Amino acid sequence: MIPERRNSNMFCRTLSIADLKQGLNVGQQVFGDFILKYPDFIEFDDLNKKIVTMHSEECALRVWDISTYKLIFVLKNDKLEEFKICNGVILLILER
Repeated sequence: MIPERRNSNMFCRTLSIADLKQGLNVGQQVFGDFILKYPDFIEFDDLNKKIVTMHSEECALRVWDISTYKLIFVLKNDKLEEFKICNGVILLILER
């Protein structure tokens, strides 16, 4: 584990390309007060219009709407190892 990342928080913001071209770096916070911490991750699934976040402290997978950034559901399972989304179906891979 990289020591300087152990306690790092990831905050998510949206930035428009037009604002970036003008040198503006303001944006808008997304996901409300939800904070990701290393080794959590975020995955954007444009095909299914979903964003998936994995929160390792809670063993929770969260699915968000890609256009509104609203939370759709939370799945908590301490045996969850991996997941895949395809055609509106989530495949969960659990440890035995």
